[in-house]
Amino acid sequence: YKGVNILLQAMQSVPQNLVLIGKGPFLETWKKLSVEMGVSERVHFVGPVESNIEFGAYLHGCDALVLPSINEAEAFGLVLLEAMSCKKAVITTDLKSGVKFVNVHGQTGLEVPRSDSASLANAMNSLRLDDALRFKLGQQAFEHFSKHFLIQHSLQKHLDVYQATARKVAA
Repeated sequence: YKGVNILLQAMQSVPQNLVLIGKGPFLETWKKLSVEMGVSERVHFVGPVESNIEFGAYLHGCDALVLPSINEAEAFGLVLLEAMSCKKAVITTDLKSGVKFVNVHGQTGLEVPRSDSASLANAMNSLRLDDALRFKLGQQAFEHFSKHFLIQHSLQKHLDVYQATARKVAA
């Protein structure tokens, strides 16, 4: 459901390096596919990272994060928040899930139709070629993350709900 095959197809039109972190049951298939598609020189499969520090280094070193999931099994996309906390623009697909709340198209990143490798490539190239847009979306992504996803904000929202409920019960 991660859409890595769509991402590899998109890479045929994106003259940039791609780093894929993690492993899954299709890792060897994806590696073979990258060779078949002629993108293996620019696609780097690093496997699982050993620490949060190493993962953070990858996030800070990237230009943007792409999460090309193809179905709602991608319910939220925690990795998006991790990237946004590092001031990175993100690219996601138009899932009817929490991903849409995390990435606000045109504000925190870009959203493309799912399973559409041409649109994904266009979005990736847009961020690659437009530093100002990439930096602007990255800054706005950080602001969105800070406003909606820091623990103190979540705690305050929960407290507000509890207090409103308590007032209704007491009334």
